[in-house]
Amino acid sequence: MNGFLITRVNYDKATRYLYAWCEELLQLAKKNWRTYELSRVKANRKNVESYLKKQSPSLAIFNGHGNAGAVLGHDNEELISVTYRNEDLLAGKKVFIRACTAGSLLGKNIRAKGAIGFIGYKIPFVFWHDPTTNLSHPLKDPDAEPFRKCSNQIGISLLKGHTVREAHNLSIKTYQKVIAELLTSDSKRSYLVPELIANMRNQVCYD
Repeated sequence: MNGFLITRVNYDKATRYLYAWCEELLQLAKKNWRTYELSRVKANRKNVESYLKKQSPSLAIFNGHGNAGAVLGHDNEELISVTYRNEDLLAGKKVFIRACTAGSLLGKNIRAKGAIGFIGYKIPFVFWHDPTTNLSHPLKDPDAEPFRKCSNQIGISLLKGHTVREAHNLSIKTYQKVIAELLTSDSKRSYLVPELIANMRNQVCYD
């Protein structure tokens, strides 16, 4: 059985949403994967490096904040970064980082140091949220739902055994379908389209 490492933090509004979005991936992974979930305070560099070395999962998905050279964990600690030069820990793995800008430099380094492939975003990953939604129930937010659906398609595809390139392409197709639906005359949420297009155009795949 293949191993799957996932990080998800939950310390502000944005990460609260990503934390909830990961539930779908965790439920899917239970079927065929040995899952190593590092959430909240457990999402720290020491744990990430330890699990990558000792458990050697074949798939790693990171969720949280980020920048060009790092993906961050609890309390904005750098997990994988060009500063610590630990990108080689992802060699031989499929990698998806749902974090701002990590696809611009970090993703290239991860691929160059031996990852099977990388998917991420070269500019900030953005999503809308309905201010009337209770933050305890982000999955009920109708404005955030299209962003969850399109980005989660990457993780779903990878967990189902697709290649990194296939997962990227399936996500792009989902974006295109969702955007087309939002542009119909009876849609009440066409205002979401510019940000969805930005995420789609700036989603990168290195394989």
